[in-house]
Amino acid sequence: MSALSNNLRALHTPPAAQPVNGNQPSYAPEFDDKGRMALAPLPGHDNTAGLCAWLTASLALDRSHPITGGRREGVRGPAGHVVLERRGTDPFRFEPAARINTPARLVEDLSWQALPTDSAIPPFKSEHARQIAHAIRMLCGTTEALTDAEETASLVAAFISGAVLVEGMTIYGTAAQRYEATAALQRDMDPVTGFVTGAPRFLLDAETGEYVIRVSDLHEAGRRFIGGSLARGWVDARMQNLGWTRARLQGYALTGREGRRNGPHTRVDVYRGHLPNDEPVNT
Repeated sequence: MSALSNNLRALHTPPAAQPVNGNQPSYAPEFDDKGRMALAPLPGHDNTAGLCAWLTASLALDRSHPITGGRREGVRGPAGHVVLERRGTDPFRFEPAARINTPARLVEDLSWQALPTDSAIPPFKSEHARQIAHAIRMLCGTTEALTDAEETASLVAAFISGAVLVEGMTIYGTAAQRYEATAALQRDMDPVTGFVTGAPRFLLDAETGEYVIRVSDLHEAGRRFIGGSLARGWVDARMQNLGWTRARLQGYALTGREGRRNGPHTRVDVYRGHLPNDEPVNT
């Protein structure tokens, strides 16, 4: 199975760990009756999305600003530097990288680079620092070797990790069913200010098993993922390379000509597609 398949499969297959949004493991540490912490099992070395999610959970970070990648800088070995990228904010920097292996120094670096919305740094011990260093080393290796498709997979992973799953609906049914599905993809909005307040959403189509994501939501995630503006058509091209399709959906709450003229309706542009090695659902 390719690295791209592993990255997206980690999001699609319900694991034994506690799920987030119904389809991704939380990788949350566990505590025994004496308060001793055990980190979750590590994902595979080629599972970029899983490693990012594991580090986000193990370091007790705000899931709205997850780890999205890692890289090494400077000289090779413990004297070099490590950078952990986060969505929508400044990265973590460990200078030198060897500080990650010492619990007290790891806590020191995390504490003074964390966001106000991040949780308190967990009580790391030597075995935890070794696991975290191993995860970061694997992540830096996979990130450095990312293809365009794998980078897009990481973007989709970062989006889904902070989005809400919508199930039991389809974009292929009647006009009323399309209305229901497209309306469910809309984010919550403050009725007074008109500002968006809720998390983005994505649909797992009940008829085909396709993932359906609003174009505007994925473009916003892409800007945060890249850390700047996107070239026109960049996300469209990347999603097309994954085999996904961009489509405009319209739905009407009421049937008939009168419903189309005067009834509530929705119109939204979406990306839709299957994860690698998924078979379409035949109904």
